[in-house]
Amino acid sequence: MKSKKLLCTISFLLLTMISYSQTEKYLIRIEKLMDKTESSDFKRDFYIKGIWDNRLFKGNIGFVQKGLGNRKVIADFDGNISSVLLDYLSQEYPAKVDEQAPIEIVVQNFWISEATGAMSESGRADMTIVFCQKDEKGDFNALFTFQDFAENGGMDVTAGHSKRIRKLLNKALLEFQKSDWKSLKQPELFSFQRLDSTNNILSATVKRKGGYKTFQEFFNNTPTDTTTAFTVEPIDENRVNISDPNKASRRLKLYGYSDGENIYINSNNYSYDQSHYAKIQTLGRYSLVKDKTFSASTASAMSVAFGLVGYLVSTGMKSKVDALIDTKTGLAMPLTYDVMKSLLAPYPQYWKSYENAYQRGNRSTDLMKVFIYDLNKEYDISIGKIAKD
Repeated sequence: MKSKKLLCTISFLLLTMISYSQTEKYLIRIEKLMDKTESSDFKRDFYIKGIWDNRLFKGNIGFVQKGLGNRKVIADFDGNISSVLLDYLSQEYPAKVDEQAPIEIVVQNFWISEATGAMSESGRADMTIVFCQKDEKGDFNALFTFQDFAENGGMDVTAGHSKRIRKLLNKALLEFQKSDWKSLKQPELFSFQRLDSTNNILSATVKRKGGYKTFQEFFNNTPTDTTTAFTVEPIDENRVNISDPNKASRRLKLYGYSDGENIYINSNNYSYDQSHYAKIQTLGRYSLVKDKTFSASTASAMSVAFGLVGYLVSTGMKSKVDALIDTKTGLAMPLTYDVMKSLLAPYPQYWKSYENAYQRGNRSTDLMKVFIYDLNKEYDISIGKIAKD
C-alpha cells in the first residue's frame, strides 16, 4: 500500500512539474538591467531612437535552470524586448538630440541559456544587432552589425544574466562608435525578415550547413559558423561526435549542427550528457531525438523519494528515452507517458485514443511517436501557430 501511494505521489509530482515548466517564466525586469557603474559614458555621435525586433522567434529570450534537478524554465523580459532595451539605453545613454544622429537598432538574435556539467554551471547570452539609419524615404540603411556572446560560470548563473546582457549592449555601442559608420557613402539597404521566409527551419526546403550557436540560430536556419571544417565522427546511426580541429582540447559548445541534410542537436540540450550530438528524427513543433536522455524534472520528483544520487544509481542511466524539443519554446522533455498526457490534454480526441491504447497495454515508444506526428499536424509549421487559429 505504501509503495502504491509513493508511486502515485511521484506520478503527480512529475505531471505537475512538466506542465508547470512549460508555462512558468523567469522574467528579467528593467530595474535588474540598470547599473550606471557598468555603462561606458564615452563621447558619442549618436543616440538610439528606436529598437526593432526582427527575430523570427519572438516567443521568449531563452531559458534558465531552476530548482532541484535544474529544470529548464522559459526566460523573457518583463515587457516586449524593444521597449525594455530602449528603456535601458535611454536611461544609461541619454540622448542629445541637437548634437547626435538618431540611430535605429534592429535585433536579429537575442538568446540567454544555461548549461550544467558534471562539476560546473555556466550562463551565456548571445546577441546580434544591426545599427541602422533611416533615410528620407523611411528605409533602413545598415551601418554596422554587432555579434558577440558573454559567458561565465558561477554558483548562481541565473542572477548573472542581467550583467551579461549589459556587457553586450555596452560593448555594442562602443564598437559602433569606433566603426566607420559616419563615412559610409553607400550603406546597404536593410531588409526585415518575414516569418514565413526560408529562414524558418520548419518550413525551409534547404537546411543550411554549419554550426548553430544558439536555439534561435537553429530556429532561424541561420548557422553563424559556416567556415569551420568540423570533424564529424559517427557513434551509431543516431549519434555523432563533432569537434573543431582548431580547438581539440575544449568541448565544442554548439547548440547544433547541420551537414545540409541532417540536423544534430547537442545532447546537453535535453540531458546532462555533454559528450555528443544526436540526429533529429522528426522535425516539427515537437521535434524527436532518439537518444539516451535524462529528464531534470524526472530526477527532481524521484529524488524527493530516493535522493538524486540514489535515483541515478538505481537507473544507471541505461534506459533510452527519446527526447522531444519544443520548437516554439526551445525547451526539451523526455518522451514519456506523463509528457504525452500533458501535451495531448488540449486535444481530447488524441488523448482518449492514446489512453485507451495505454490501458490495453500498448506503452511503446512507437505509439507515442504516432501521436506526436498527429500533434504536429495541428500546427502550421511555417509560423508555429495552431493551424486552425
